[in-house]
Amino acid sequence: MKNAQTNKTKKPLSGKRVFLYFLMFFGSISMVDAFFVYSAISTHTGVVTENPYEKGLAYNKILEQAKQQKNINVISTQVYENGVLSMTLHDRDGRAIENAAITAKIIQPIKNGKSKDVILEYSGNGLYTVVFQDAVVGHWRAHLEAIWNNQDYQKTIELTVQ
Repeated sequence: MKNAQTNKTKKPLSGKRVFLYFLMFFGSISMVDAFFVYSAISTHTGVVTENPYEKGLAYNKILEQAKQQKNINVISTQVYENGVLSMTLHDRDGRAIENAAITAKIIQPIKNGKSKDVILEYSGNGLYTVVFQDAVVGHWRAHLEAIWNNQDYQKTIELTVQ
């Protein structure tokens, strides 16, 4: 008796089979590349700052304003307590600065820079206040800007709401 042999014959490599392998190989690479392109486009806009060209052109103006702020004779204190943001402005002689327009841009950095602009009202004796009611527990940053008599004073403070 003959041993039972499985007769496996190798099919010769044909042009159609090679072409199919090429299609499968490049098709799988194309699908992976398409996934990466979709992920890159849909997850980030690529914009880091709005109007970068204009901001770059205005950079010298920003540097000049920073130099001028050093020469302003002002003493300021900023406080945040019990939901009230306050800023006190006095000149070097201790006199209250009464006619300032003070705005604050309050930002919660953890929330993608979501911000709210508020105006501080004059309360007397150089004190300007605003009730910040929308503050949720967390870390906040307030960019304060005071303008009076053609002078501009800016200050950034960190706030913690508990």
